[in-house]
Amino acid sequence: MLTFWLNQLTSTYLLLTPPSLRLSCPINTEKAHSIIKQAEKQLIRERIRVITNNIENLDQRKVVLERKLDQNITNGGDRNNIRNFIQKCQESEFIKTKERHVNKLSWWEEKAKKLRNNINKKIDLNGTILKEKWVVNLSDRILSPIEHDILEKGLNFAIAKETLPIQDVIVATEVACEQITEAERDIVRGKVTSILKTTKPPQTNITKEQHSAIHSLKKDKNIMILPADKGRATVIMNTPDYKRKVNTMMKDGDVYEKLKKDPTKKYKRNLVEILNRLLEEKKITYQWKTKLFPTAEIIPRLYCTPKIHKQNNPLRPIVDNINTIYYEVSKLLSKLLSPLVGNTEFHVENSKQLAVDIKALNNIDIEKHTLVSFDVISLFTKTPIKPTINITHNTLLKETKILEQVQRKLNTNLKTEDIMELLSLVLNTTYFTFNGDIYRQKEGMAMGSPVSPIMANIFMEDLEQRATETAPSHIKPIFWRRYVDDVLAIVPIGFEEELLQHLNTIDQTGQIKFTMENMKNNTIPFLDTLITIQDNGNIKTSVYRKSTHTDQYLHFQSNHPLEHKLSVVNTLVDRCESIVSTEEGQKQEMSHIKAALSTCGYPDWSFKRVKDKREHRKANKDKEITTDKEKSRVNIGLPYVEGMTQRLRRTLKQHNINTYITPKNKLRESLVHPKDKIDKDQQCGIVYQVGCHNCKKKINLKKK
Repeated sequence: MLTFWLNQLTSTYLLLTPPSLRLSCPINTEKAHSIIKQAEKQLIRERIRVITNNIENLDQRKVVLERKLDQNITNGGDRNNIRNFIQKCQESEFIKTKERHVNKLSWWEEKAKKLRNNINKKIDLNGTILKEKWVVNLSDRILSPIEHDILEKGLNFAIAKETLPIQDVIVATEVACEQITEAERDIVRGKVTSILKTTKPPQTNITKEQHSAIHSLKKDKNIMILPADKGRATVIMNTPDYKRKVNTMMKDGDVYEKLKKDPTKKYKRNLVEILNRLLEEKKITYQWKTKLFPTAEIIPRLYCTPKIHKQNNPLRPIVDNINTIYYEVSKLLSKLLSPLVGNTEFHVENSKQLAVDIKALNNIDIEKHTLVSFDVISLFTKTPIKPTINITHNTLLKETKILEQVQRKLNTNLKTEDIMELLSLVLNTTYFTFNGDIYRQKEGMAMGSPVSPIMANIFMEDLEQRATETAPSHIKPIFWRRYVDDVLAIVPIGFEEELLQHLNTIDQTGQIKFTMENMKNNTIPFLDTLITIQDNGNIKTSVYRKSTHTDQYLHFQSNHPLEHKLSVVNTLVDRCESIVSTEEGQKQEMSHIKAALSTCGYPDWSFKRVKDKREHRKANKDKEITTDKEKSRVNIGLPYVEGMTQRLRRTLKQHNINTYITPKNKLRESLVHPKDKIDKDQQCGIVYQVGCHNCKKKINLKKK
């Protein structure tokens, strides 16, 4: 019997250990967990040995007591009655004990069955299952193990250089010195110089073999390394395949047309004329004119990201507008117009706000209503420009107070007509270059322009307002929330298709079309939230991960400051607490977070530190006292070098100079080059060195 129980406990139920014999594992490795399991098996065997000895001792004592009974009770009838009574008590206790242990064994068996069924779904300790999604090789090149290993770290992985970024620090310091007094400048320069002199060069965070692998991948012109459209995976494609797909896309005459000549100079002249006029009319300051003035003539550049979750891996086009002639104007327009967005009852800022709104929807009549989601097909490239400009113009005329408040903060004095003139200029210059050719996007907003999301939202707010107002009462949704091009709605059962048809008739240009997804098994995903309607009508929410999700986050070995890495942990924990509505669900989500981040190199103490900070923040939330702080003079970016950057930040903070950290030398910078190269004479942010004719000194000039 004991042999049977030992076999059951050490084989069939090896996944389970009695709570009193469980051991915690201080090291999160496969070998360490194996050692703990073996130790727990030995403890089970020892407990069985001890119990066996106790039973043998009790049997011996039973024999002694029976002899005493025979000696003390001489009457045979009485002795038999006592024996029968003891036998009945023993049998009764045995039945109760057996029933209790059989029920307990059944409970353990059911739990073991669940664990066996779910064991393959769990993330393995080494992260092998996760890492299979991190690198997707669609090319003919066979990656070596070292090449695969370095790509698994992610394109955001920053490599620590073994030299100090002295020039970057000096440039940042001089930018700061422009905003402080002459007396402070010498002090700041002296302190920065002292820090640079006493800082030792950092050690690299990758091996020589990995450096060689990066160099080999970078040299190979037959492959194109790209970020996946969704999920943070790294994709390797054959360069000819990438170019062929883009060229096929450009041949769509309904969307793109090839230009015979570069229109950049013409567009630049138009912008310069407007800026000069606005300065003369004192609608912008000289500082704004300098910032908005196009010093270079860079053409917007097209690049694409592969949609690896779709058949044949189609590409998503994105236009890089950084440092182009209208880029700064587009940024200004986004600042002016963004306060106009998100003021309707239908707008949802993020999943956190969505979870709050959904909590107020308990007790839904599931026999009369259902949840559906709508998605706009290619919103950015389909948003009609002229109607959107008209909607924006009308909105500005209505919201004059909001516009005045924003302009006071920005120190501008633009009229509505001036904003519309700049907006029309930006939205009607959707051109770009690819592979040496120049194309124009005929309709819609450019993916990559700072003002495009704002304009798409303005258009959608007007469309959804008209759609809900004109919807017949029998199909009118009782709940409607939209995030950019995704909509979550609660609609009457049986009228989902009719509502979809109604939505597709609202846009008079016929370009905006919706698709619809219905609930499956009383659940529906929206953003990163999985929404479930329970039988009682209450709504349960949990974190939703698409099939493209890779659980790849910033690697802990990356040359990023610790605060960036801890913010990854904090963001995921915050999402868990904000979205997941049940205690059991939160425990499962936290287990998933810890397993995923452990695969990315995060140690156990990082989770504890974030937990302690969050608890401290909650405990002292009511004690926080807001004080009027002196406005920072300037905000500058510093390159990250462990130890040095922290000292620089403390030094500059003493002079009321705020800083932010910009890690350099990321894998993305070294390996991802899908865009056309910019001529050196057109590049911005370049320091040129010019020799002086009168002496041997050389002067550094920085181009904007």
